Amino acid sequence: MRNHGFTLPELLMALAVTCILLLASQPIGSLLAELHLTSSARDLAATLRFARSNAVLSQTGTTVLALNGSWSNGWQVFRDDNRNAQLDDDEVALIKHSAPLKLKISGNSPVATYIHYSAQGMPELVNGGFQAGSIYFCSPDSSLSPLKMTLSSSGRVRIEEQVDANCTDARSP
Repeated sequence: MRNHGFTLPELLMALAVTCILLLASQPIGSLLAELHLTSSARDLAATLRFARSNAVLSQTGTTVLALNGSWSNGWQVFRDDNRNAQLDDDEVALIKHSAPLKLKISGNSPVATYIHYSAQGMPELVNGGFQAGSIYFCSPDSSLSPLKMTLSSSGRVRIEEQVDANCTDARSP
């Protein structure tokens, strides 16, 4: 007569499958964090390319503005005729994008809160000077290298890994 229950080989097999799944979950979490980091950088780069194209095609200034003064909150694109880097009531909003949670995205002083493209597609400051700078994308996962997006004075955008970027604020508990 057979008792109802599990045999020792069945229990060992279930334990082995559980261990394998637990070991695989850590790399999957790291992979997801890496995907969030790279997709955020690519999203902002695509937004900047769109804004540059829109400025040239519409022959008016176009601004990409960090939401609430921080790229980590997301960004919005609008036609900025008066070149003040603020969305006024009479200006047309084109795109609004929220950034993924837990990422720290920050730019150096020329691109800290906005990027404005002239009608010729050149980035420029509100005072008319040329605008170039870097925006850093940091993940709370310390195993991931930060990404650096560089905006050149011609308006082109380049993304690369940046090993020596300071991401301690993003990784603090």
